[in-house]
Amino acid sequence: MSRILEALKSLENRRPAEPPSAPAPEPPPIRVLDELLASYEAPAPRTLAVPTSITPDLPSARKSLECCTLPTVEVVPECYLELALRAGEQLASSYCNVLLFVTPNHAAEACFSTTQLAQAFVLQSGGDVLLVDGDLRFGRLSKTVCPTGAGMTEAMLGAASWPEVIRRTTAPRIDFVPCGNSQIPTFERTDFGWGALRPKYRVVLIGAGDAQEPETRWLASRCDGVYLVISRRLTRRQEASVAVNDLRSGGANVLGCVVADD
Repeated sequence: MSRILEALKSLENRRPAEPPSAPAPEPPPIRVLDELLASYEAPAPRTLAVPTSITPDLPSARKSLECCTLPTVEVVPECYLELALRAGEQLASSYCNVLLFVTPNHAAEACFSTTQLAQAFVLQSGGDVLLVDGDLRFGRLSKTVCPTGAGMTEAMLGAASWPEVIRRTTAPRIDFVPCGNSQIPTFERTDFGWGALRPKYRVVLIGAGDAQEPETRWLASRCDGVYLVISRRLTRRQEASVAVNDLRSGGANVLGCVVADD
C-alpha cells in the first residue's frame, strides 16, 4: 500500500510533458537577381493632361517616341553570344563603348547580323544597347526597320542631335538609329558627340560599314574599337590586309577580325 501511495505522489508531482514544437517554416527560396529583374514590371509613367491649345509643337519629342519593328530571333545563335562575350572582355566593363563593324567587301554581309549581335549583348551584359545602321550609302537595315526620317548622316553632319534620331524598337532594351536621308559627310568634325550616348547605353553597335568608303574610315577613327568582318570563302587575304592597314593608318583602334561564315 505504501508503495502505491508513493507512486501516486510521484505522478502528482510530475509536470505534464510539453507538446512537441512545430517545425520551423522553411525560408522562402532566394530568387536570382536576373529573375527579379525579368519579373519586374515598371509602373506606367504618369502624365499630366495639357490642353491642346497650349501644347507646343515638339518634333524631336515625337521622333523619340517612334517605335519601329526590329527583325530579331527567338534564340540567339551561340556564335553571337560568344562574340559579345569576347568583345566585352576586351572593353571596359563599366563604360559605354562605341564599336564599329566594317567589311572589306559586301561578301560577309549576308552571313553577319548586327541585330542578332545586339540581342547577344543584351543577354550578356546589363544596360541598353544602341544599334546604328552604318551602311550609309545603301542603308539595307534601315529600309527594313525605319526607311524615313533623320539618322546617322544627320548626326555626323551636326544637323540633328542624338535624341532626334534615336528610335525605340520592339526588341527589349535595343534602340535603333537609321542611316538617314542626307548626303554622305565629306568634312572633318573633331567632336562627334558620343558623350551624349555614354550615360544611357552599355554599348553602341555601328555596322556594317564598307571599309573602302572614306566616311567609314573617318567614322572608324572616332569609335572606341573596330572589328573587321570577313567571309572565309569570299574575302581574299589581300582585301582584308588592305582594309586593316587603311583603318589603322587613319587612327582606328582595330580590335580583331570576325569570320562570319566560319
